[in-house]
Amino acid sequence: MDRSLLINPAHILVGRSEVATEKVSHFLQTILCPDTGCTQCMICKNIRNHQHHAITWVSPTKWYTNEELEPIFDRIVFCLEPSAYHFFVLLHAERLLPAAANMLLKSIEEPPAGYIFFLLTHQPALLLPTVRSRCIVTHIDQPVPIATQTHQLLTIFNAPTLGNPHTFLTILDKTNPSEQETTVLLELILHHWQMRRHDNPSYQRIVQKIHTIISQPIPSGSGKLVWKNLYLFMSNFV
Repeated sequence: MDRSLLINPAHILVGRSEVATEKVSHFLQTILCPDTGCTQCMICKNIRNHQHHAITWVSPTKWYTNEELEPIFDRIVFCLEPSAYHFFVLLHAERLLPAAANMLLKSIEEPPAGYIFFLLTHQPALLLPTVRSRCIVTHIDQPVPIATQTHQLLTIFNAPTLGNPHTFLTILDKTNPSEQETTVLLELILHHWQMRRHDNPSYQRIVQKIHTIISQPIPSGSGKLVWKNLYLFMSNFV
């Protein structure tokens, strides 16, 4: 990540949660550490542990509420010393409901000097357009592997019809996608149906369903259940 990011007060960093968190932590170390991110000093360790005084980390319990954003509003009223910075890092920014996003909008638009926002998300399309328009968007994740792009589950869920349930269950057992792989695959399926949602009113229901699934963490060990539920849901429409 480039230090030129400091020129702009608001950023959306697009990538998987663990990748985005690691990237922004490393960037903040290069800014706040006297040795430009040595990784060994107490400053770098505090940043990695989300304990540095110049960084406010915010994460939602489920969806962002006004109360969960209060640490931002409480802090940003104070003027900083010249050349000083304070960073707000919002994890899982796709979980900003409209009311909370609108409350945050003014702070993102015109923060006092030295305050910088980083909104981390793997689904920038879920953010309000007004929020996206105020931010510099940077993609920091790795490209989707070719093997994922040709995954057998994509063949099933992107088809005009779902096909035989036995075939689906056989492929699901054989591939056994992890929670992380499931999220990536669902994002690809979502994109496919977003492109087709105007072809049939029912397709919008599919888009909304997948949005709901990927806007929340997939519990460990529940990957197969997610796919089975989605198959049952989509069988009503395709």
